[in-house]
Amino acid sequence: MQYKSPPADAVRSPRSVVRDVLSIDDDRLRSTFEAYSEIGATDAGGLDRLSLTDADRAVRDRFVADLEALGIEVQDTDDGPEYRL
Repeated sequence: MQYKSPPADAVRSPRSVVRDVLSIDDDRLRSTFEAYSEIGATDAGGLDRLSLTDADRAVRDRFVADLEALGIEVQDTDDGPEYRL
């Protein structure tokens, strides 16, 4: 039996498949990015959010809250958090 390639119009790049399934709200992305950037922001315009600091905890808590608001289940395990749709 010989392998036959699928027709050219049947082959799609992963990027085009994702584009069909996923849409990004530019305004929401920017506002979320800016909100996360405020956590641990420095006066010089940088970011200071080292692991295990209050800023690190705050951004992780915000991330979990954002996931839960989208209906994603978050469970803490001994190996760290797990995220499930």
